[in-house]
Amino acid sequence: MEVFNSKFCLNQLNQNHELLGRLVTKFINDHQNSQSNLLDMLKNQQWDSAVLLIHTIKGISGNLGFEALFETTNALEVAAKQQTISEKQLEDLGDLIDLTIQEINHFMESEKAPNIVSEQASNTVSELDAKKADSLTSLINSLEKNQFIPNNKLASYILNLDLSQSEKDDLLVDIQHLNYEKALARLRKI
Repeated sequence: MEVFNSKFCLNQLNQNHELLGRLVTKFINDHQNSQSNLLDMLKNQQWDSAVLLIHTIKGISGNLGFEALFETTNALEVAAKQQTISEKQLEDLGDLIDLTIQEINHFMESEKAPNIVSEQASNTVSELDAKKADSLTSLINSLEKNQFIPNNKLASYILNLDLSQSEKDDLLVDIQHLNYEKALARLRKI
């Protein structure tokens, strides 16, 4: 098992190094603090939020060839659902995320594409702002229509919202309990 299976990843992306750079930048921005977020969730016993975040990392890892991270998050998701996850497991996860980022950066440099990530990073702020607005609009539209939102799509929407972690947790609980009016009221304040 590899930390970063670059061949698989590039096959998934039709050999598009620029897209890889954008996705890597997004992964780094979204998940470099996941370990501390998960430790906070563990301390506050926010199991649904922890499961959601771990599931999101697992999905990204599986799609982009982060094999070791995929295997680790697959096991952690089960532990989080059973509420048996430990601080040590989360510390190991943080180390593995850091190692994955290092492997990706090493690959990008060896491909003579060291500037892809830094060029993409300069565009990231405006892209993230647009993504936040799209997520907010899509989530409001789905809730207003009383539509079922699959867990992976809900995770993506909530992670992109400009809310504190506790506000995201409260919103998630409202949606999971089908209290859409309360969730909509929270979203309209953003």
